[in-house]
Parts: sequence; C-alpha cells; structure tokens
Amino acid sequence: MNLIPELTQHLNPETDLHEVISLTEKYGTKMPRELVELLSHINGFKGEFWSGLYLGFEPLTAHDAVAHTVGLMQTIQRPEYTRENLQSSKSNPRDEANLDFFSKEYFVFAYDGSRGYLALDYSPGPKGHAGQVITVGQVQGTRHVLSNNLYSFINVLNEGVESGLMEYSTDVGLHFKHYKESDLVFGLDHNLLSIDLFRK
Repeated sequence: MNLIPELTQHLNPETDLHEVISLTEKYGTKMPRELVELLSHINGFKGEFWSGLYLGFEPLTAHDAVAHTVGLMQTIQRPEYTRENLQSSKSNPRDEANLDFFSKEYFVFAYDGSRGYLALDYSPGPKGHAGQVITVGQVQGTRHVLSNNLYSFINVLNEGVESGLMEYSTDVGLHFKHYKESDLVFGLDHNLLSIDLFRK
C-alpha cells in the first residue's frame, strides 16, 4: 500500500514469516497468505497511535490479528453462544456473506476500537467470494462485503487517495470525501455511495 506520508513515522517494524508462523503455532490457527504479505509492509502502528487507515478501522499487528481472531473464535465456543442471538441481520450485498457472528473461516486484520472488525472471509454466502473482505463483530447489524479480496481492497484505498476521492484526517482516518460523522457505522462510511468502488 502507498502509505500516507505523515503516517510512516508511526509504523511498527515489519513482521516476517517466522514471526507469523510462531504466533499461529502458539494459538493453533493459520494466517492467510495474503494477510502475511500485507503485514510484511503494514504491521500496525506504534503505541497508542490511531491511524484509521482502513476507512476508520485500525490495522492490527500480526500478534493482535491472531489474538483477536482466536478471541472471537472462543466467543462462539462458549455455552451461552447461540447463532440466533449473535447473528447479523442481513448481508450487503445480499447473499454474499453468511450472518454468523464469527466463524473459524474468518481472520480479522483491522479493528474499530469497539466491537467492529474487518476480516477475510473464507466461508462466504452463496453469491460471495472466498477471501472477501467483510465487517464482523456487530450483532443484529448489517454485514458489509467491501471487496472480493484483500488485494482489491488495498488497491481501492490506493486509487481513492491518488484520484482525490479519499482524504486522510487525524480525527477520522482515511475516508471518502463525502464522509459525514452521522454516516459512520462501526467505523465504516455508511453513505454507501462508496461501496461501488469496492465492487470492481
């Protein structure tokens, strides 16, 4: 990703394959190859710095991506968990994402600071694509499918900045210029005029 210049000083050191393998073995999970590649360039930001680089969501470090993914998997294994009370209400676009709160086929990579995440989804709905980028963590809300894969998601962010459709600010992060604070849902610009860009 072509990083916004003012953010480069806050980047963590790049992760490497050996670190990721060690983390995934520790937690008993497996990180998707495309996420390993992304983390080799953007391994989160230092300390308490909040970039909002992924449309208001914060890139997780390799360690945090694994830990949050495992934590969400543990949530759905608890006795009190039921599919009915922890499902999203609908998929946008329709039938592209499953509505379960979480799945062992999801792997999170960004966080909104509350309960919302961006994740790679390898158990899509009947009209979805394996590896698509989705929002997860919300209960009884809409599950948004942002892109068919991680590469196209990052490419659209790059193109948005280069074309002037997006801009960065320290209060809301990277966002589309038609952003209004009332449009935000889990850090996502809910004025879904922007969603078509992610469907390329």
